Amino acid sequence: MRYITIITLITLIVSGILMAQGPNDPIKPAETVTDSKARISFDNPNWNFGYCSQGNFRLVHTYKVSNIGEDTLHIEGIRPTCGCTAAPMEKRDLAPGETTDLTAYFRTRGQRRATSKSIRISSNDPTQRLASVRFSTNFDTIDWFDPTLGIRVVPDPLFINYDVGENMINEVTVRLENLSAEKLKLKVIEYSEGVIEKPEFKKDVLKSEKSTEMKVRLNADYDVLKPIQASIIVIALDDKDEEVIRFSIPIIGGGRQ
Repeated sequence: MRYITIITLITLIVSGILMAQGPNDPIKPAETVTDSKARISFDNPNWNFGYCSQGNFRLVHTYKVSNIGEDTLHIEGIRPTCGCTAAPMEKRDLAPGETTDLTAYFRTRGQRRATSKSIRISSNDPTQRLASVRFSTNFDTIDWFDPTLGIRVVPDPLFINYDVGENMINEVTVRLENLSAEKLKLKVIEYSEGVIEKPEFKKDVLKSEKSTEMKVRLNADYDVLKPIQASIIVIALDDKDEEVIRFSIPIIGGGRQ
């Protein structure tokens, strides 16, 4: 008798729900990933830092991530394939047409040769549920400094150290030497804007076996108690405006003593 009462009660509850829903109110299935019209896109999924000095630095590059679809793009996960890389994202939900930053911080400690890493991004874009961006770097300084192997431009110093505490400075001059037999034009293609001002060349045209200087100033409002994680990427162009070499200059300093 008790079981019959329980069954009767359940039947009455279910009937009440169906009656409340009404004949013209069918249950709508939840939207699935397959239904989504969100589409993820990257400005440049393959980035090259070029040559870089060996040492314990952070190379920094910002990828632009866009939603070129018709629905909101939800970034569900970000996973670098190496523990040497951190990849914070400014925003994880993008409306149609919206763009945000994905910044890669690559720790270079222990790197000796050419290497490449990737960052995997999962989202509700059904056409590529798991997308990825990549970056590469070459730490072979013997190759970098050998002009017999091609066009070579070398900075001095190879990395910038603003120091720390009372010894901290706010400006460094980098000497850039053209080891090749060709006239070259120098160009900064990326720098850590939140840390330094835009680097300035004394001359951006380098004649064969000549040098120039580049001033690199710390931002006046940078919090010097924060360790610096920054870099500058420089390219050299030939007389046809084609890139012939690329290299990165890491920047360190700041923090507590």
